[in-house]
Amino acid sequence: MLVKTVALLCVIFFGFASTVQADVGAENASVELARKLDKVDYVALYFLSRTEKFSLSEDVLKEEAGIIVRRRCGSNCRMFLKNVIVHLAHSKPTRCLDGQQDALIEIGNSRSLLYSYSGRMIKFDGMCFYNETKIDQIIKNRDFLFD
Repeated sequence: MLVKTVALLCVIFFGFASTVQADVGAENASVELARKLDKVDYVALYFLSRTEKFSLSEDVLKEEAGIIVRRRCGSNCRMFLKNVIVHLAHSKPTRCLDGQQDALIEIGNSRSLLYSYSGRMIKFDGMCFYNETKIDQIIKNRDFLFD
């Protein structure tokens, strides 16, 4: 009985520790995103308007995008994309899945955030994150573009 109790406590502890670590991973990624945004003076957003299963490179996604927004934000790129930073910070690290790319945010000419699975999966700096809230719920609105 004691062995089972200790084993159960270990599972609970290590499961909790990995959850805490996962949240730290998303928070670290959002901090890195904010740093990247401080070093650029423009961002570009690309959105696809199709829903079939597909797997596209970033270059092809940019060519086939139905909506493209390029924004010169000077030293204010971090503030312009503050909701994107928060969205990433509140995401959960997950295994990267191929295909179904539907949005891309370019950060200057150095980095990008690639969204897939209806804007719920985020790929940034080689890591993937999941957020139940779709990215288009955050950035496809008049207030975001003209605020």
